Amino acid sequence: DYAIRSRPDGHTLAICSNSQFSIAPFLFPMPYDNDRAYVPISLVAQAPSFVVINRNVPATTLAEFIALARRQPDAMSFATAGVGFTSHLATELLMARAGISMLHVPYRGGAPAAQAVLTGEVQMNFMEAAFLTGLLPTGNLRALAVTSSERHPLFPDVPTVAEAGVPGFQSATYWGLVAPVGVPAPVLEKLRAATARFETTAAERERLTAAGFLPINGDAAAFDRQKAEENAKWGPLIRDRGIRVT
Repeated sequence: DYAIRSRPDGHTLAICSNSQFSIAPFLFPMPYDNDRAYVPISLVAQAPSFVVINRNVPATTLAEFIALARRQPDAMSFATAGVGFTSHLATELLMARAGISMLHVPYRGGAPAAQAVLTGEVQMNFMEAAFLTGLLPTGNLRALAVTSSERHPLFPDVPTVAEAGVPGFQSATYWGLVAPVGVPAPVLEKLRAATARFETTAAERERLTAAGFLPINGDAAAFDRQKAEENAKWGPLIRDRGIRVT
């Protein structure tokens, strides 16, 4: 909100995610209109999640976990970073696609949610690579699948959700660079060119990957397409599943 109300001279920009441009508008009134408040510069990266379960859950694959959940509706619980967060919506999407039902236990952020599945307080969590890298070696967790359309380079042995038995499933947090409406066209083009150079630099791509992100070399048109796809995915899901932020 601060960035898009700043002077449109190209010196104040914002990094936003699909949480802002494709999820929040369906959950509560926004202080601005996404379609009229800013212009996209470029997509930068995505952060997929991993379907993670506690080691005591008697399942070693996503198919086995889904079968277990079908036999025991609402007997298992899943942790999230909070109502409406990507981890919550990804689990709702999985339940809708797989035809299962689990108990939602929202926590105050991703770290306590990850800790909850690590200790067995809950059985399942959608966890980003940044958490998984440190927690998987403890032996208390099993990573069953990754939510991206391709396998994650940090965990190449973990199949995608689609590969693991839920066709067409894909979910991730997308990050993009935006500018306030009104930035002069020559300035926008300069910013877009600079961002494109950054995104094709091997060292920067390696740094993003090491931190758990998947770099995206996406121009403004790709940003708009991704936004439309995310709106079409999360809007109906939020409506149909009756998700509300209170």
